[in-house]
Amino acid sequence: MSGWQLACPVRRLTINQQGRDFVVGDLHGSLSQLRIALKSLNFNAKCDRVLSVGDLVDRGPGSRALIDWLDFPWFYACIGNHEAVLLDYMSTQDAELARTWCRFGGGWFFTLPDDEQAAVAAKIQQHCSYAIEIADEHHVAFGIVHADVPGQLSWQTFCEQVVQQPEVKYDALWSRSRGRGESTHVVEGVNQVICGHEIVAQVHQQGNVWLLDTGAYKGKQGGGKLSILELPDRLHTFTDQ
Repeated sequence: MSGWQLACPVRRLTINQQGRDFVVGDLHGSLSQLRIALKSLNFNAKCDRVLSVGDLVDRGPGSRALIDWLDFPWFYACIGNHEAVLLDYMSTQDAELARTWCRFGGGWFFTLPDDEQAAVAAKIQQHCSYAIEIADEHHVAFGIVHADVPGQLSWQTFCEQVVQQPEVKYDALWSRSRGRGESTHVVEGVNQVICGHEIVAQVHQQGNVWLLDTGAYKGKQGGGKLSILELPDRLHTFTDQ
């Protein structure tokens, strides 16, 4: 995780007073499932927002197209570990990293011409953030991060440290301890946090943290589903079988 920076490491949004906010679990190229889900939810681009926990790419067929969703003014995304690996590769051109990445779904990227690879990386750096928060002038209602808020950090301290502290950045992108039930503490300074990364059988909370990755890309094999949390706490699930 070196050699690149995000234009907006922590994205701060105001409470949506006009419409609804939908937080989506790891998509991994599951664009058709997302489109079907948003249609069934009567998503209104004029007032509703979609917020991604990250891992838009790899494994599924819609990876390249989902990167273009970053251009929509109502779509916001955290950076996931898969996007981070993409940026790592672009900054290093490391052949061994490329081989490893292809083993967990990165092959689509190497079908793109060089200029399009660069354009994909630029969009991720421009639009993705380590964390997204939704707040009013008094408090942070919701925080979104790919994997977890590490240790006993408050939300505010996490947002301050995630840019400069490599171990905090690593946990934000890669930690699996909460998804595996090993970390259950409440994150102070925020009402609710929503994470993905570790596939869980059912969406649930550990402390005040929602675990939202239910393996959308496995849907056609009957092993996963797309989960969407309509804030504050209305859960929607969609299968693709």
